[in-house]
Amino acid sequence: MPAVEVWVADQLWDLTDVAQIIDEWEANQNQKGDRQMIDHTGIGVANVARCAAFYDAALSALGLRRVAQLPPGSGADAVGYGVDFPIFWIDRFHPNRSKNHTAFGAKSRAEVDAFHAAALKAGGTDNGAPALRNPPYPSGYYAAFVLDPEGNNIEALFRE
Repeated sequence: MPAVEVWVADQLWDLTDVAQIIDEWEANQNQKGDRQMIDHTGIGVANVARCAAFYDAALSALGLRRVAQLPPGSGADAVGYGVDFPIFWIDRFHPNRSKNHTAFGAKSRAEVDAFHAAALKAGGTDNGAPALRNPPYPSGYYAAFVLDPEGNNIEALFRE
C-alpha cells in the first residue's frame, strides 16, 4: 500500500506512521481500563528542543518521561510526557503566544522539592519555592511553581 502523506505546519508526515503511533497509544490506554476525566493536555511552544530539555529534567522528578515524539525519531515537532502514554504534550503546532498554567500531582513533598530543584537547574525561573500554601489554597496544599523557558507557569503539588 502506498504511503499517504500530508503537510502539517510545514512538515511532511506519513499518515501511516502517525496512525500507528495513535493506535499504540489508544491500545495502551484501553488496556488500563480506568480513565481519568482529562486524558491529556499540552501547550504550544516556539522552541520544542529547548523546552523538551527543560521538561525532560523537571518532569522526571515526578516520575514522568518522554513516551512519544513527532516525528518518531527526533521529536522536533512535538514531545509527549507520561508513564505509559502521553498525558502532557509540548508542540510547535499550537499557538504559543498565550502563557499557560499546568499543575502536576506529586506523590510527596520530596517530589515537589525535587521537581523545583530540577526545573531550576534545567533553566526554569522560580515562581514560588516549595511550601505549604496559605488560603485561598486548600489546607495541606504543598506546591512549587516554576516558569518554563517560554514563560509558562508549571506547578508541582502534593495534597496532604
